[in-house]
Amino acid sequence: MLAAKSSSKEKPSTASKHEIKKEKNAGTSVNRHYNPLWHGLATHPASNIAATSSKTHSPRTAKTDSTDSHKSKALAQRSNCSRGKDSDKKIPTPFPVAVTKDGQSFFSQLIQSHPNRERVLAHENVHRLQFRSGAPLGSRNQLEADARLGAETILTGQSYTPQYSAPRGMLLAYGTEDWFPNLEQQGQEEQSALNTQGLTNPDNQTNLELQTSSDTNLNNESRARYDVSVSASGSGGTIQSNTTVVLDYEPNRRVSVVGPAIVRNNPEMGLGPSDQRPAYPYILSYSRTITYTDSNGRNATVEIDSQVHISDATAASVLAGVTPSYESLLSLQGDTGYMSVSISGSSSFNAYYATYAGTGNSLRILSDTAASGLGHWGGLSLINVSRTADFIDPQLTAGEQYGSLRAYLYSADAAELARQLAELEAQDSSWFDDLTNALGQIIGGALSSLFSGLDEIASAIESLWNELPPWTRGILTAVGKFAALMGGMAVVAGLIVVALKGAVAFGTVMLVLGALALAAGFVMSYAARLSEAWNSDNRWRLLLVPIIAVLDTLGISGVIEGATNESILTGESLNRTEEEQWEAGTTGVLQLVGIFFMARGLRGSGPRSQTVTPEVRGPMQDFHMLPRERLPVLPEGHGWSRQGPEWVISREPSAPEIPLEISIYSDGQGKINYNIRSGDRVLQSEAMSRPSGDNYQGGENRLAPEIRGTGQNNPFIQEGTGVLFEKGHGIDYVHRIEGPGVRSSNADIANFTPQARYWNSFLRNHLVRGISSRGGGYREMPIYESTPSLTVNETPIPSEFIFVETSPTGQVRAAWRIPNDPAITTRRMSQLPQYSIPESQIPSVMFTEAGQMRAPGTIIGPFGVINGKRGERETN
Repeated sequence: MLAAKSSSKEKPSTASKHEIKKEKNAGTSVNRHYNPLWHGLATHPASNIAATSSKTHSPRTAKTDSTDSHKSKALAQRSNCSRGKDSDKKIPTPFPVAVTKDGQSFFSQLIQSHPNRERVLAHENVHRLQFRSGAPLGSRNQLEADARLGAETILTGQSYTPQYSAPRGMLLAYGTEDWFPNLEQQGQEEQSALNTQGLTNPDNQTNLELQTSSDTNLNNESRARYDVSVSASGSGGTIQSNTTVVLDYEPNRRVSVVGPAIVRNNPEMGLGPSDQRPAYPYILSYSRTITYTDSNGRNATVEIDSQVHISDATAASVLAGVTPSYESLLSLQGDTGYMSVSISGSSSFNAYYATYAGTGNSLRILSDTAASGLGHWGGLSLINVSRTADFIDPQLTAGEQYGSLRAYLYSADAAELARQLAELEAQDSSWFDDLTNALGQIIGGALSSLFSGLDEIASAIESLWNELPPWTRGILTAVGKFAALMGGMAVVAGLIVVALKGAVAFGTVMLVLGALALAAGFVMSYAARLSEAWNSDNRWRLLLVPIIAVLDTLGISGVIEGATNESILTGESLNRTEEEQWEAGTTGVLQLVGIFFMARGLRGSGPRSQTVTPEVRGPMQDFHMLPRERLPVLPEGHGWSRQGPEWVISREPSAPEIPLEISIYSDGQGKINYNIRSGDRVLQSEAMSRPSGDNYQGGENRLAPEIRGTGQNNPFIQEGTGVLFEKGHGIDYVHRIEGPGVRSSNADIANFTPQARYWNSFLRNHLVRGISSRGGGYREMPIYESTPSLTVNETPIPSEFIFVETSPTGQVRAAWRIPNDPAITTRRMSQLPQYSIPESQIPSVMFTEAGQMRAPGTIIGPFGVINGKRGERETN
């Protein structure tokens, strides 16, 4: 059951131009009598917007009217020059974007850069009408819901009549929820995380309750609150999590008693000197309680308590230009703050107890520091763990908290078990010696039995071999020797290919080794036949030695001598047994067959590769300008070749026909990004980052039209599990190329793959920002299973991503293999090195020469060289 409650509003979207013009004309000057964090827009008496007026209490209607703009301007000027009853009061905290009281609206400085400014203005328009409406009186929640509906109507260009009236003296605030997560989206993420952890027991209904609330007055006091309560169970365990974040503003708070942080279940830790100090008007509080159990008998309780204190001066500085969001709220750096964490619980053989108390000036710094501090043995923690306490993070869902806490306790139990075993061994090692001796006897007896058994097997094989006919033994001996020779050559060829990093094809190396083997065979045969002719009764046979040596190398001599049992040079008997004759003849045949296939390869008689024409979306002439280092990987059996000024794709004859699509985003001035797909699978996204300071133009939608659905209509929900994947950009939103006629990568479905939240929103986001600061680019290669799972809109879900940081010319700087696992809760860059891979594990680009595909192991011609190699896990 999901209950999402808000006493103010839902997240807004777009607005109408006429209404914005009307609000702009209503006044934008700063009133010096107001809080300096606010723009004193003491404007909009009720008659300012109303299209009709009456002395009776008939309902008022909100709509756009061009004649109102002149009236609005005059009233705004008059209001800003006078001191009315309300205009003498200070405006409350800047966290509400807007407040309306008694038909007048006031806006904070945040309205200037607010992403939904138009909707805010329309929302307050309806509130002003409510103060002069003749409709029934409404509660605060009814008035806010009425204003949301009215704003939607006004922004479509229609008129709206308020359904409720506001009592005089009530203050209606807008915008506190902007600092908190969108309730609908957060509810989806909570449910998805529970699905991922298997906490969806049908016999025990899952309960989620999300709520935001605010209370603001014109006495400079304001409070905004965000609550998340989740209770769920499954076959693996249970979780109950309650999280609260409160932003409190009391400008009259003067003095407080300040002491060290107090840990809830260990008050002694907080004992120490305290004194009276100036209090801070802003207090940002965060608390969380987690109750955890699992099927292995573990139970734990986590309690978190934290506050950040902010002065007026600091607030004015840190809030300047900040766009309201939950992340920016957690990252606000105040003057001082603290966090205390306690962990208690037990398993069947371990007791959990850990406490932490630390200081910092933002909730983000405090939570990150606490997570690291509780992840190490000694000092801060009495739990020996090798995992960071990520469940402290205010942004983690209850399901993610469950997964993080489970891993944390598993780590603690593993360390405790190792400690107990070591302690037991130290107390009495005799049992260990007895165990060692017993294992030695068991292993010794097993080895003795094994070798005895091997002797018996060898004897049985020898007996069976001797029972075979001579011709069979001869053929098998020849085949075995030939196979051993070829196997040895293959091993040497493989080592050469590895040593040359794939610069030469395996088949080419085998050809060279085969030629060397033939040359060595000719020299050895020539020497042997020369000695045989010299010792014969006819020295004239020396003239035949070169010819006989050639026949020996080709295998013809072996076939003839095996059949006749006489030397082909002297005619003398060779005195070979029947088995030896069959061995010589078979060896000759195998030589002839091997030379035949080598000759075929040297002639280049293999089929030529075929040219593939991909579907191109964008200026292909710009793609041809890319250096070879920036070309994308292709499906197996496909490679790039340069034909004149163009890059061309070639396909091996044995490779299946696969559709390819290249989407190119270029400004025609040298800036080129691209995506390449095969069917519905993205092969690679390649982008060059914008340099620091080169800001993009805002306003463009971040998503392609096909995947803008939310809630139950979200297309990236995993089919069958309900797990939510994020809509991940291949080319990041901020690195899109802009300009007249440039294709938008943000609006292109080819630029999106289903991505796990920890990667898309956190690690990848931080990594891309770092690449921008260093200058360069990046490429992302999704890796798919042979039968990947699908989203509800049948988009294949990659099992992992290979992400590569490149230099401005496309050279590899670093690479990572990222699991696309929604159950992972890692969100810190300190965890990224565990995913690092060497350059040799990056799928390499295949190239072809002269129209021939030089794939590993393919013998086509003697002079072809493959540039690059396939990666170990390259797929299509």
